Amino acid sequence: MPELDEVYYSRDATVAAFQNYYRFLATMYLDEDLIEYPPEGGWPNITPDRWEGFDKTDEVFALLRQLPYIKKYPIDMDDVFTAPGGPFSNYAAFPPTCNGEDIKRDTEYIAPDFDNTVIPPRIVGLVSWAKDSPVILLDTELGVIYWFECPSGVRSQEGILSGLDTWAEEELIPEDQVEWRESCRIWAIEDFFEEVKTQFRKLNFVPVGDDNVDHFWIGRGDPEYTAMMHDIQKVYRDCGWPDSKSFSKRECHTAVLGMLQEKYPSEAYRYLPENVSRRVS
Repeated sequence: MPELDEVYYSRDATVAAFQNYYRFLATMYLDEDLIEYPPEGGWPNITPDRWEGFDKTDEVFALLRQLPYIKKYPIDMDDVFTAPGGPFSNYAAFPPTCNGEDIKRDTEYIAPDFDNTVIPPRIVGLVSWAKDSPVILLDTELGVIYWFECPSGVRSQEGILSGLDTWAEEELIPEDQVEWRESCRIWAIEDFFEEVKTQFRKLNFVPVGDDNVDHFWIGRGDPEYTAMMHDIQKVYRDCGWPDSKSFSKRECHTAVLGMLQEKYPSEAYRYLPENVSRRVS
């Protein structure tokens, strides 16, 4: 676990961490053609005067301007989940007419207990709202990522920062900002992406189809759902995962679909063969 004084923010390192993460997902389930990289100079449509009410620092806009993003599927315009339960936000695709307060609400909402909490302008939400979507926030001043109420299996992992009281004492964060952050797990930015990749390798994060990702600890209390997760994990392992040299996305997704059709037909309808053929490269 790094010491607090060893953690710092770097825009270039953050951009590289996103790029490496998306390339990793492309080895497992993500269609690589959906990764969009900014033109030289960054996304021209992401500027500080965009999205009235968004209220973010110039550094947040500078980072968003340089990040890669994931496009929607061109035919059905579905979002691709890049975290368990939700897609990372594509800020380059938000039109100028978007209400900035709506964007903040959809990417930063941290539960009714913290309704009066204001997320500082230096922090930006990474995940767009979806059912069961996580709240993952990136701090461009402290160089960390917060995952609000992250899954229990991830909360127990090493590499998580602590010491919020120290941050408050050193006036890095105001005292009224400590409570909501204590409900998060916190990583240095690059460590966060490495931890998420580790969970994918272990299949604790499970792609169900090629555009939906769930986590194994979702706690639905549904024995059939748990059995389905075990069966999907087995298919991935039988197809060679996590050995990227022997693993084939296409073969694995076809095998997952066949298993779902045979054992869990109520789930299989969402993953039609033509979609798998069209999407998985």
